[in-house]
Parts: sequence; C-alpha cells; structure tokens
Amino acid sequence: MTETTTYSSFITDWLPITIVSVTVAIIVLVGILVFRVLKQK
Repeated sequence: MTETTTYSSFITDWLPITIVSVTVAIIVLVGILVFRVLKQK
C-alpha cells in the first residue's frame, strides 16, 4: 500500500510539471521553425 501511495503521489506531483515542460518544448520548436521559414523569405 505504501508503494502505490508513493507512486500515485509521485505521478500527481510530476504530471503537471511534465505537461508544462512538454508544452514549452513544443512551443519553442514551433517558434524556431516559424522563425526559420520567415527568415528564408
């Protein structure tokens, strides 16, 4: 029981952080791609 509780709390703590990190990474990648395309024109 202790392991599952720790595991679930671990997920609850890190899930929002992971989502934010992935979202920021995607935004940065898209921004770089758009900047390169605009720079070529």
